[in-house]
Amino acid sequence: PQIQSAFMEREGVGNTALESGIVIPHAVLDGRQVPVLGVLSYPSGVKDWKDLNGQPVTQVLAILMGKDEITEQEANDIKRFFVKLASSDFLRKIARSKNSQTVVAVIKQQMEEE
Repeated sequence: PQIQSAFMEREGVGNTALESGIVIPHAVLDGRQVPVLGVLSYPSGVKDWKDLNGQPVTQVLAILMGKDEITEQEANDIKRFFVKLASSDFLRKIARSKNSQTVVAVIKQQMEEE
């Protein structure tokens, strides 16, 4: 319930849609929570959920983290991930992925590139 509530609270603040059918709902829990990325792929799109360009959402990159005791490495990794998400090329690579495992592979590859 705490996780669902945190996601709903964050979504109430503002839209987390990007482009290329990708959204990044994220939530922050009280206390210590190692950052977690959940990837959900919907090749047919999610009904009534659109990206910034009005395209159906096909990839949900759900991020969960804690407020407290985030390590410097975790903070740096999260920052790098969000910077990568600003790249249209990166988003297109994710969008072309047909399943969650492929999305994870694309993300890992891009995160390893500097």
